[in-house]
Amino acid sequence: NKNFSDEFNYDMSGLTFGHNGLSVVKSEKNTIISEVGNANSTTTTRSNAGLTLLDRRTRQVTYELKPQLVITNIRENSPASEAGLIKNDNVISVNGREAHLYSIPELTELFSSKENKVIKIVVERNGAVITARVKLKRRI
Repeated sequence: NKNFSDEFNYDMSGLTFGHNGLSVVKSEKNTIISEVGNANSTTTTRSNAGLTLLDRRTRQVTYELKPQLVITNIRENSPASEAGLIKNDNVISVNGREAHLYSIPELTELFSSKENKVIKIVVERNGAVITARVKLKRRI
């Protein structure tokens, strides 16, 4: 097998992830629409080369249902347990990216990626937000 000598990294964090239902995710988008128009408007006006430019500021708020990721298991004496993570912690973000943007296979790959890599994970436990840093370590 040509891949026999390739390095094999697996479960260097001690974490297992799963889905725990859905959560509501709020996103906001601010936009500014500029157009040429008249000064009889309730929007902000400014003059430029004899024209009146109208700026309309809009804010779009969207609520979506996204999968809620949860820690389903933690191996004893693993980097994750040493970082203070426990079973049933709800994952909010990983390395600054919202958890719902990851699939479970992507998270598994990330937490098996490279020895000594430090991954920042933010979880919610009983209403409290907890930030942990997991330093990946080989099991063998």
